[in-house]
Amino acid sequence: MQRPVQRLTVGLTAAALMGVGMAVPTGAAVAAAAEPSDLIISEYVEGSSFNKAIELVNPTDADIPLAAYSLEVYFNGSATVTPAGTFALTGTVGAGDAFVFADEDLAAFADQVTASSLWNGDDAIVLKHDGAVVDSLGQVGFDPGSQWGTGLVSTQDNTLRRNASVCLGDTDPTDEFDPAVEWTGFAQDTFDGLGAHTADCGDAPPTTPVINEFSASTTGTDVEYVEVLGAAAADLSAYAVLEIEGDSNSNMGVVDEVIALGTADADGRYLAELPANALENGTMSLLLVEGFTGAAGDDLDANDDGVLDDGPGLPSVLDSVAVNDGGAGDLAYGDTVLGVAYDGLAFAPGGASRIPDGTDTDSPSDWVRNDFDLAGIPGFAGTLIDGEAVNTPGAVNALTIEEPPVVADCEAPIVTIGSVQGSGASSPVAGQTVEIEGVVTGDFQVGGFDGYYVQDLGDGDSATSDGVFVSAPGGADVEAGDLVHVVGEVGESFGMTQVVADAYAVCDTGAALPRRPRSRSPRARRRTRPSRACASPCRRSSRSSSTSTSTASARSCSAPNGRCSRRRCTHRDRPRPCGSRPTTPRTASRSTTAAGCRTPTRPSTRTATSSRSTTCSAAATSSRTRRASSTGASASGGSSPRRAPMSRRSTRGPQRPRSAATSRWPASTS
Repeated sequence: MQRPVQRLTVGLTAAALMGVGMAVPTGAAVAAAAEPSDLIISEYVEGSSFNKAIELVNPTDADIPLAAYSLEVYFNGSATVTPAGTFALTGTVGAGDAFVFADEDLAAFADQVTASSLWNGDDAIVLKHDGAVVDSLGQVGFDPGSQWGTGLVSTQDNTLRRNASVCLGDTDPTDEFDPAVEWTGFAQDTFDGLGAHTADCGDAPPTTPVINEFSASTTGTDVEYVEVLGAAAADLSAYAVLEIEGDSNSNMGVVDEVIALGTADADGRYLAELPANALENGTMSLLLVEGFTGAAGDDLDANDDGVLDDGPGLPSVLDSVAVNDGGAGDLAYGDTVLGVAYDGLAFAPGGASRIPDGTDTDSPSDWVRNDFDLAGIPGFAGTLIDGEAVNTPGAVNALTIEEPPVVADCEAPIVTIGSVQGSGASSPVAGQTVEIEGVVTGDFQVGGFDGYYVQDLGDGDSATSDGVFVSAPGGADVEAGDLVHVVGEVGESFGMTQVVADAYAVCDTGAALPRRPRSRSPRARRRTRPSRACASPCRRSSRSSSTSTSTASARSCSAPNGRCSRRRCTHRDRPRPCGSRPTTPRTASRSTTAAGCRTPTRPSTRTATSSRSTTCSAAATSSRTRRASSTGASASGGSSPRRAPMSRRSTRGPQRPRSAATSRWPASTS
């Protein structure tokens, strides 16, 4: 079912971004191209149930057979197409005609139908001719979640129609896709436009110029200009733009400003830059006139009736646009008046643009107010909202600012992964775009995880992680050992920090996996370092006493460490680590070891003065001197008495005698 395309020839659409006199705002979206050469996707239906359709339009002057054309559907962000997603087209699309491919549920609107399952809101669609991309909708290799766009202008549960100014397809199916740039949205299950498309492909430039954009009142110091659109390189010196006063408390009908014109650029644009406050901020009219011989200050409405006076020297008005701020008694001149709430907003516009370029039906609907906060002007972020146009002096009028593509540069500055992870439960930079570099330690793009792990050399902070998961749903050609530079937004998923990659670059391959040097606190080092034990047997020393003929043997640990040498061995000649418990049976009474050392009984409760180690004392003159038994004398081997080594405790002054109540260990039974 082919229906003729409605063709309008009231405006010139062009893709150049050169400005005249004023710096052209970067990133302004190009809305159209002048010379169509192939089919384009002109309408997209993603309705309820199986209500799916694609409309193609032939904006050229020749019929186009479809034998070599196909539609490809890339499901769920896939970078490859499956046989189930490939549909060969049949038939011919006549010059200026439209062609509809649809599910069989929409057969009443279609030229070709299918019973196969078609697309959802997150699936990209590509039109190809002999394998070459002719046009595309969506972004191949990227899964947007559920849809591209927002509200009515989105790919889920909506109908999208290509703007009339768009005559060339998007031949890069992997570039970023924003439907608001070239599409207008309609409610779910809107089919009344299928088979008919309005196109304005610039087959004829305007024979007379029009006011295409103006700016009179903006935030801060007014940025003011008037743009006129005519034929390419046309001499516009015979024309002028007059600003006419309209405020009732001023000289209504008086020419406030005469704006002379010159030669249009290759796209037919002439931009007149004006100083701040040249144009009125209140009610005023802009008239494009030819052959004006008057001057500023002339009164063109002497009786203030809102109609230009007849008489000699009255200029021929070719185009006009007026702003009325709602003041009582204010007057506007011309056919098109942009008043308070003309577009639903509660204030008069400070500037406006024809959307698309050159549209002239002498109606306020030709105009979209410009962003008052100067979106599109270099140095201003603006506050662009739906229903506002970008400020585009000397460039194609547009409703959106197309962000430049994100590029990953291995020489660009980076932040550490540790600073992205942070030391808390979530990232301190969640929602921000960062650039990181690291070695791929694991590639998990296959199996449903759609990403890979990277790790850098660390930031020296033991409280942060030096690795992070990079989500790459569009796929990334990386493998373990690749050093990658990643640009992406930080987010949280299932309680873990991740970076959603917008772009990446492989800076090196075969890199060694990073190893962070171990770093322990002094306490941790003490915990993990093997304890120094009294590794050698207890030394024996004998001491004679004037009150005893026996020899007592005392033993002390020979460990060189000061902490160990405070401890005393008391159980036989076996070496044991400092601080370990004795292995001899415990009893509740005192006894004497075979070497003459005593072991106090174990206390029933712990006290602040208790100690794990027992002490040996062989001083014969001490009040606590023990008589060495024949067993002790035998243990000493019968050698001559020697002075026992002094305990380190004795160097700190007199010590309180230790009682059984303050001891821990039971007496030895040997």
